[in-house]
Amino acid sequence: MYIFLIILDLILSGTAWVYDWSTLITIPAYLWPIVAICPIYPLLLAYIWYQKLQGHTPHPVIMAWALIGGSTYAVAALFFYPALMQYEGFSWIGIGAIAWVLLYGLQALYLIRRAQLPTTWITVTIALLSAKTLLDVNYRTFGYLITPTDNLPQTFIYGVAGGVIAVILLVGLYALRKRQL
Repeated sequence: MYIFLIILDLILSGTAWVYDWSTLITIPAYLWPIVAICPIYPLLLAYIWYQKLQGHTPHPVIMAWALIGGSTYAVAALFFYPALMQYEGFSWIGIGAIAWVLLYGLQALYLIRRAQLPTTWITVTIALLSAKTLLDVNYRTFGYLITPTDNLPQTFIYGVAGGVIAVILLVGLYALRKRQL
């Protein structure tokens, strides 16, 4: 099972790198772990599954970032893409994006239920993902999905940002609560 998930995640990541490359090259490489969503999370999950296959414990920073971020974007995709389609019209690409994010996001949700993440890294991850979302609002970019040239109402941008931050907090609080059980 681990080998299947590793291969799946590497394929998801590799395909996302190819698909998003034209946009990613416009973003400084040191920001990719924060800005890029679809290429990064499957790659981190492949690392986690590989570590588990080898009988090792994955690094807690990577675990926190992959599990909280991946879980957040899985849940957020369920409201982000349908809301985006309200403005842009129905899109099979949007439906595909939901399925894509759920392929790795459900893995993150599965793992976060079983992981004991360190409180420090949960807190740091919540703060960084929330700051990323606030910067996305400031620059009118959600990762690179919504660009400043899109004609989306500001209420949509604020609504999405609020929803994403709420999901970040809920996922983070769930991970923190697990520490107390």
